[in-house]
Amino acid sequence: MEEIEYIEFFGPKEDAGETLGAWQPSLKDYLGDYTVNAAGNHGYLSLRAGGGYIYGTIRFPNWGRGATEYLKNVGIANGRLYFTRSVTTPQELRRLGANAYFTQQYSGEYLRSGNLIRGFYMVNRERKPWEATKNR
Repeated sequence: MEEIEYIEFFGPKEDAGETLGAWQPSLKDYLGDYTVNAAGNHGYLSLRAGGGYIYGTIRFPNWGRGATEYLKNVGIANGRLYFTRSVTTPQELRRLGANAYFTQQYSGEYLRSGNLIRGFYMVNRERKPWEATKNR
């Protein structure tokens, strides 16, 4: 110990109120059922994995017929979620009760050990906020 002149201790790095390094997520941390607020629209998001794929649904009870919508292009990478919500066929239009065709691109970052997703989606060339809280 006589040869040691200086010891410096570094604490964990902080990012968005979370301690990095304390949580090492796995895919199962990102999957599950969430309650959604998309620019004031209340809904439910469900994310699952199987057969080598990630898939999901979203449902907004007060929109159209309140039917379950099947998400497209669902991906999770580097602590972020991406998916497409769209109505692109006459069958989807009728089943969901939409009044027009649309495509919305969602992206969000996982926070609070996977219990919160916060991000943006595009609608009518406008960027709108959305977030989802994991149901326990």
